[in-house]
Amino acid sequence: MRLAFDLIVGRAPWLEASVTRMLTRAWRGVLGALVLAFVALPGHAAAPLSLDRDVMDMTPWLHPLNDATAADGDVTTEPDAGKRWLALDLVNPTNDDLHRIVTLEIPSGGIRRFLAGADRNGLFEVLASEEDEGEKPGARAQIIDVGGAKAADLYLDPLAKATFALYSEGPLDGATWRLWKPEALAASKQSETLFMGLMAGAALAMSAWLFGLSVFRRAQEPAWAALALGALVVLILGGSIYAIRVEALQVTGAILIAAALRFAVSHLAWNYDRPRVALMLDGFAFAIVGFAIALAAGVTYARPLVQLLAAAGPALAAIVALAESPRGARAKALIPGIALMLIALVAPAFVPVGWVAQVANVSVLADALFTAGALALAFAAAVPAEPELDEKAVEELSADGRKAREAEYRYALGLAAAHQGLWDWNFETDELFVSPSVEALLGLESGAFAASERKWAELIASEDVQLYADSMNAHRRQGNSSFTLEMRMRHAKGGQRWIQLRASCIANAKGKAIRCIGVVSDITGRKAQESQRQTDETADHVTGLMLRNTFLSRVDGIVASMQSAHGRRHGAVLAIDVDRVRVVTDSMGLAAGDRFLAQIARRLDHAAGSEDAVARLGTDEFAVLVLGSRGDEDGAQVAQRIRDALSQPVAIGDKEIYPAASIGLALIEPGHRFGGDVLREAEVAMYHAKRTGRGGFEIYQPEMKPRSAERLIMDTDLRTALERGQIELHYQPIVRLADGSIAGFEALMRWRHPQRGLLGPGEFIALAEETGLIVPLGRHAIEKAASELKRWQTYFPLQDPLFCSVNVSARQLFRHEFFEDVIQILRDQKPARLSLKLELTESVIMQNPESAARALGRVKEAGAGLALDDFGTGFSSLAYLQRFPFDTVKIDRSFVADMARNEETPVVLRSIIRLAHDLDMSVVAEGVETNGESSRLQQLRCEFAQGFLFGQPMDATSAYNFIALKGRGGSPSAPRELPRHSGPARIPRQL
Repeated sequence: MRLAFDLIVGRAPWLEASVTRMLTRAWRGVLGALVLAFVALPGHAAAPLSLDRDVMDMTPWLHPLNDATAADGDVTTEPDAGKRWLALDLVNPTNDDLHRIVTLEIPSGGIRRFLAGADRNGLFEVLASEEDEGEKPGARAQIIDVGGAKAADLYLDPLAKATFALYSEGPLDGATWRLWKPEALAASKQSETLFMGLMAGAALAMSAWLFGLSVFRRAQEPAWAALALGALVVLILGGSIYAIRVEALQVTGAILIAAALRFAVSHLAWNYDRPRVALMLDGFAFAIVGFAIALAAGVTYARPLVQLLAAAGPALAAIVALAESPRGARAKALIPGIALMLIALVAPAFVPVGWVAQVANVSVLADALFTAGALALAFAAAVPAEPELDEKAVEELSADGRKAREAEYRYALGLAAAHQGLWDWNFETDELFVSPSVEALLGLESGAFAASERKWAELIASEDVQLYADSMNAHRRQGNSSFTLEMRMRHAKGGQRWIQLRASCIANAKGKAIRCIGVVSDITGRKAQESQRQTDETADHVTGLMLRNTFLSRVDGIVASMQSAHGRRHGAVLAIDVDRVRVVTDSMGLAAGDRFLAQIARRLDHAAGSEDAVARLGTDEFAVLVLGSRGDEDGAQVAQRIRDALSQPVAIGDKEIYPAASIGLALIEPGHRFGGDVLREAEVAMYHAKRTGRGGFEIYQPEMKPRSAERLIMDTDLRTALERGQIELHYQPIVRLADGSIAGFEALMRWRHPQRGLLGPGEFIALAEETGLIVPLGRHAIEKAASELKRWQTYFPLQDPLFCSVNVSARQLFRHEFFEDVIQILRDQKPARLSLKLELTESVIMQNPESAARALGRVKEAGAGLALDDFGTGFSSLAYLQRFPFDTVKIDRSFVADMARNEETPVVLRSIIRLAHDLDMSVVAEGVETNGESSRLQQLRCEFAQGFLFGQPMDATSAYNFIALKGRGGSPSAPRELPRHSGPARIPRQL
């Protein structure tokens, strides 16, 4: 052993003399022994090596042995510079055995081990040789395993001196050799193992959470982050706790980087916004995994490519993500993780050597920073796509922060405008955003417009290009403005599409338009119908049959002819309820339900006579007017033919549906005054038929619907109430929430009954609807409200004229005389334009949407305003806001009352109000009874409100005095004539 050591080390005579002098001085004290221990090599004049410290950096006391001396004295050179011997001289100046452990810390250790440039890198062998040979060796050394790495275990007898030769392989630039006490090393490794275990546990828990999140969201982004963290767990354990082969660590590291790149692509939606960057990063991910597998298989030249790709790919992703961070919250969420990982990778190269020597396990600290950065990046997967700003933040946004507010606005509008496409042109950046549904409408792939408005304009038909350009230029010059534009656009697969753009230009504080945002709709079908023929306003679009109002008008004519001396024709009305209509619609879809109804309608029309009339009253209700000399017999025969026709199956696709109908019959008699009375009796008989089972038939008998004496008296009194002046209008104030000033009133009908006192509309309006008296009562209400409104506007001339709302029923709206009545009233009273507002509910519109749209358009052109009452209580309110020309939306009182109980109600109200404002409509909240409700509505940007908090319904005199006290005008002034077209074009939000 001594000979082998001499051949390797090649000890010189001067070395033996130095060691002898050190042993002599060791007896004089510990300090002298330590000094002599470091003069063994005169060329390494370093501070004394203190053997009583738990751990210390011993790198300065090691000297390389690159020359080996043979037995014959010849000198040879080590052939491989990566393999080296290092010598350490130690002296034990104590009377106890000296036991120390030498470890080697490599800068590329830990998690970054897979990027190392060599397969073998570290300490592999140790030899010991004492100065004086004896029977018992005084120095011993062996290689031991410490936490998956090799270490040298050194023993030195009391007062002995020895030289230890350490053999290492691989590049060791920046490596640190440390000398440990065994108990200190054990404690350090235990702490390191615990720390690394905690990091691995945190990463594993985050990975499991992200995997569950990906399943819940059905998204790829959390799944890629979970895969990257799983690979990180393997690297943590393989770098400190378990001995894992270098090849496996290289493949795992490649998977980590590749999954991280895929996470960045999906997180920042680069596959849509930056397809080239996404393609490049996907190429990096695929290549690094491929080359890592090749390197593990033994292809050594793949190592530089793996290292290059591992540095270039993440660097490119970090640069692009940081560049996008000012424009999006999701990019900003990546900044903390990127910063921590950059510090972990770059900081060790800039830490002074002296600092590294004083701190053990520097690589563990770097691994901790790297793991913290990875967890921060993975946590960004939970960041929502478009975070909604809270109310306080919205109020504090300035003009420079408009872009962030509009991102929230776009999100809210997209939720509200279901089945529509968004169109958003930023004039300042000349960027155009369109939703994928708009691109699909034109047959284009997602991202085809590439944020370019020019590409959009290129698809406009040549006949409409000038119209588009002129309209956009005109509204840009106006600043804040709204418009509707219909134009043709070319489809990618040929042909054209009619497109409707309902948009608003938004101006900055200087009045300059900076953005135009709107909704795109496909109106090709509507345009095709308009070009072919004018739709019959009285026909149902599914069955082609007449609707309820037209049918009642026909029955009214028969009833009137019977009351006259010339009318001798008899007849009957059949009310038919068809079974299984809702079952077919719910199970097979709306299209199948429409086909089923169309076939039922054809059978009913075939069963009826040539002079009979067939109508559709509701979803599954029909009616037949049977004319003949003997209405009961003819009606019974028609009913039997209908029952026979509906007993046969109806083929819907590959299925056969067996319908059935319950039929009620009522005879038209001279005692009837309105067609509605006959239809109501037929419906009563039909309900009795339904009780007997499917396919029942009943003829109306008076005992089927007994009427109390009180109801009969009410019916009789109501017919004469209008002639006797008992019908009054009371007015409930509508105020501005901004300053509490009076803005207008809602006219509410009251019946001052001679015996029962003042009756509200709930006690007689339903009866008026049934008997048809609602028509004259409604005309009286409109005429009286218009007269009172003209009086208010004359005596209280305000900058924004007062308005008055009047409720309109379906029986009024769909009468041919209704339009002429409104025109005549407006011409006679001459109120300010659009200040007389007609209120309609969804139920009125749903009876005949096509006819309602045309009737409302004519009324609006005549100068009357339109309000949608009880908004939000139906299932299709959002569609009505765009389809019908309303200028005011009235929020139902149920929403106002529910604000304090349901935290989701204010969110719904905010969306309704924003959508109404975008469509250039004002908003009135009904049923406000507390100051808290008023304040909350004002925070939600609601302009007007009515309720008992501001005033109860009052008669005309009290309303006049109320205006004098609460209005802006103070006391009333002398009357003056208003210009015919004075006042706003609508009830604006500025009122």
